[in-house]
Amino acid sequence: MLRLQWFAMRSELESGDIYRRVYHVTLVPGALRDWVDFLRSVTDHQVENPHFWSLVGRGGDSYDYIQRNVWMTNDGFRDFMYYSPLAHVIAQLAKTEEVRPTTDVLIVNPNDGIGWHQDNQNGPIEADYAVRWWVALDKCGEGKVGVPEYLLGSHRNTSVSDAVAVDVTSGDLAQFSKCTDYVVEPGDLIVWNTRTIHQIRPHPSGQWPEGTQLLVGTLDVRVGVGEGV
Repeated sequence: MLRLQWFAMRSELESGDIYRRVYHVTLVPGALRDWVDFLRSVTDHQVENPHFWSLVGRGGDSYDYIQRNVWMTNDGFRDFMYYSPLAHVIAQLAKTEEVRPTTDVLIVNPNDGIGWHQDNQNGPIEADYAVRWWVALDKCGEGKVGVPEYLLGSHRNTSVSDAVAVDVTSGDLAQFSKCTDYVVEPGDLIVWNTRTIHQIRPHPSGQWPEGTQLLVGTLDVRVGVGEGV
């Protein structure tokens, strides 16, 4: 399975308003369906032609591939950022006129899964203004495998500041016991508040099936009317 991660966003709105506009997590069915084949192709090309930056922070065998700022080195991901409806959809959710990328990271096959965590910030951006996104390239989610699982309402937690991995039984996280149970189709988009606690369960076999591709986006998007590009 191929998995790609990117991240977040800032708004011209006053602090905290993003929480009312882009709630803890939102599923947008079919938002990027027309870009699935293209994204599969450029992801496969990137894996087959690794960039030097992918050697930094690989984490042993935890991932088959990981690279930050892939849109700066792969024209396919750049074109996706420029021409797909991704930014428009996020702008509508946030009710803002402008979105702005700051950083991204491509992650392929998190073989060990990714435990409960709160996303850290990958650029000059404040968590209070950040949202993140994920798009599936194949149907997944049966048994909660292969799709992020979110603790609903956990963006309101007061226990986690800048931590990444978290203990969901500690602090006030224990009160957020209801989780999402998404089964997604290719091109479905998930957008979430960056403080929302979530995890990705590893495949039960310990290895993702050959030919199964899922694309997660981790994109920092900066939003602000009246600010320079």
